Amino acid sequence: MLDLPRTRASVFLLFLALAAPVAAQDFEVTEASLAALGKEVLPLVEKETGVSLEGVSLRLAVPEDLRKVLAGELGLQMRALNLDPDAAKAQAAVAAAVFSRALLAKYATGEKAILLCPGNLDALSRKIAEPLLRSREGLCVVLAHEAVHAADDLRFGFSKTLVSLRDPRALQAFNAVIEGHAQVVARRVSEAGGWKDAFEAFRRGIGKEAPDEGAGEGERFLSRLLASSFASAYWDGEAFMRALLEKGGDKAVERAFAAPPGDPEVILHPEWFLDPASRPKPAFDFEGALDVLEKGIEPGPWIAQRSPYTRPQLEAALSLLPPDEVRRIGNSLVTSRSAVFSPKEPPVSRQIVGLLAEFSAPADALYYMAAAERLARIKDEKMKSGGVTIVESAYEAVSGEGWQGFFAAKTVEAGPNRIRVFDLVATAGSLSFELFFSGQETSGEAMAALADRVLAAACKPPAGDAVKPAGAPAAAPPGANPVPPDGAGAGSPRQTFDSLLRAVREKDIGLYKSCFTGEALEGEAGLQAHEKDPEPFWAKLAETFRGAQTLVLPDPLPADGKVKGAVEAPEAAGGGIGALVFLKEDGRWKICKW
Repeated sequence: MLDLPRTRASVFLLFLALAAPVAAQDFEVTEASLAALGKEVLPLVEKETGVSLEGVSLRLAVPEDLRKVLAGELGLQMRALNLDPDAAKAQAAVAAAVFSRALLAKYATGEKAILLCPGNLDALSRKIAEPLLRSREGLCVVLAHEAVHAADDLRFGFSKTLVSLRDPRALQAFNAVIEGHAQVVARRVSEAGGWKDAFEAFRRGIGKEAPDEGAGEGERFLSRLLASSFASAYWDGEAFMRALLEKGGDKAVERAFAAPPGDPEVILHPEWFLDPASRPKPAFDFEGALDVLEKGIEPGPWIAQRSPYTRPQLEAALSLLPPDEVRRIGNSLVTSRSAVFSPKEPPVSRQIVGLLAEFSAPADALYYMAAAERLARIKDEKMKSGGVTIVESAYEAVSGEGWQGFFAAKTVEAGPNRIRVFDLVATAGSLSFELFFSGQETSGEAMAALADRVLAAACKPPAGDAVKPAGAPAAAPPGANPVPPDGAGAGSPRQTFDSLLRAVREKDIGLYKSCFTGEALEGEAGLQAHEKDPEPFWAKLAETFRGAQTLVLPDPLPADGKVKGAVEAPEAAGGGIGALVFLKEDGRWKICKW
């Protein structure tokens, strides 16, 4: 089964990643050999599920066969989301054309048939270097997965449920239930059939980047994002359904199909589904904030889709950063919610995205914001060539009621098209907000004004008795800009330290000097060396600040006076800088000694 495609603009990337010339399979697939495999696989699925698959047929297919089935099924799903008939048909046609070249097999609910596409299977297995997928055992695993779909539809009638869902979030969550259960059962069937290694190859292949020698970094980066989003239903869905089986048995599985979770975030927390009362009350009003965003953007007609932004998706988006930075950000993510606004009519390059994320502490939100700006600048360099390129970019610092951030304006070329894109990332306490415009003209001032309203709405207590998770810091209210006790707020020692790290990475001498008091600069012998030959100066600092850098400050942080912070840097030369002493100068914490 398929989830509703996240965006029409990016769906072509799956085609770029997976389309390839077809070569011969290691196991020759014919109608006769497929029928023989079916006689081996289907009885094992029947035994595991207790459902008779008599009447379910198997046949070979080409992408055009898959396209026709997908167009019909996806069209019904999109109509259920209250799209007008023409828009639903157009979107279904685009998605069907792309996914028909990517799917290995498809259970066609209308005709009760499993369609196997040997050409797609061969092309993908070679692209991602998983030869077991095109072996006899690999084909058995693929058939087992689709046969479980057949059994589940006969038992639970999920195809009717799919076209009854009116909320994209519910559709996304139910897709994880469907794919997750198919994975749980197919794993058991594969173990019984002796295809365990092939099942693991199948699982690895889901969401694995298919390298394309002709693709630039832009296409590869966006392909990773799409692959991660596509794979979430399988990976997270399997973990969810396995937890339901372990803790609630078959009754919990039956409930997941009969009354599926309405929110994809529940998929990441099966305990919330088993015991809804255990779900923590929200600290921020994300839905209210996204309502404000939806009212604040230019009138559509837009197709709006809201969903959680999961840790795997976040880590895929940050994949150009060092792995230790990505892990730190992933570990500190508490919860998130995104809203994607796509036009009902061309051009499909127009898009607006809003992302709200809660982190464990204000320091983590600031760390994410700094990483987001570094990532944006890395993309500028890496995407200078290829099919999707960044040809110009400009950055500026922005701030508003109780928040700080940065704004970037860029021009992107994708084939013959030039697209203007705008990005704003802001933090307020432990809350982060990112606003992205593509193909939609705007300005830093307009986006900052919208961020003011969205963050103000997010920081209001949600409906009901909102309870902040134990130990979590409160968000900065609009109109306030406090310095948190750990020194992570605006103008804090931690912000100065982050600026120092950025100055070293970017070899920005102006930013470097701004981190020190005037007296400290007068005694900085290295600056004189920089004037003569800057390269040795930056090379030495790069070694000193190599790898992860953690600034440990006293808690509570004094309002004035000197503050000494220890710098933990296990990968840096000589253990790193060791310690830094901060002093307030002109209302800002600066380094006075190291």
